[in-house]
Amino acid sequence: REVKAAQVDLADELFAESIPVPEIQSVLTHINNDLYRRIIEKNLDDMVQNGWGEPPVAFCVIVMGSGGRGESYLYPDQDNGFILDDYPDSRHNEIDRFFIELAMRMTDDLDKVGIPLCKGHVMATNPVWRKTASQWREQISLWCRRQSLVALRFSDIFFDFRPVYGEVDLAAALREDISRTVK
Repeated sequence: REVKAAQVDLADELFAESIPVPEIQSVLTHINNDLYRRIIEKNLDDMVQNGWGEPPVAFCVIVMGSGGRGESYLYPDQDNGFILDDYPDSRHNEIDRFFIELAMRMTDDLDKVGIPLCKGHVMATNPVWRKTASQWREQISLWCRRQSLVALRFSDIFFDFRPVYGEVDLAAALREDISRTVK
């Protein structure tokens, strides 16, 4: 909470030093992404201590929207999601239960430190934004085939994603798939 609050003074100081606004936004984005990482690590440690165990599959936490573009402002809301490594459908309930818990803890803690919940529910607590790599590829293909405002809005939010924690290879592979699909 103190780190988030200190961003205002830091931004004022940088602005007073005539630092270009995009560079200030980049610094704010870096701090916000670090807050994500610290909160996720804390929650994963707490989950192990409370009997949840280690994550059942590899995963990557992503931020989207302004945070994904590296254009965070002082008071961004949460736009986040999970990319999970593929797993057999027979394990869905067990695996999804773990990541629902992690998502609830993460979003609640982010809200407590000053990154408020997204009013549009673009957060990993919403299954639309918590998928396996294969499910994301299918989702992207569907959004590209549909010509609706919702598909366009969701694509616009998602395509700016940036990994902030976990197996960044999952995000890199998905980025490659998106590029091929969009072409």
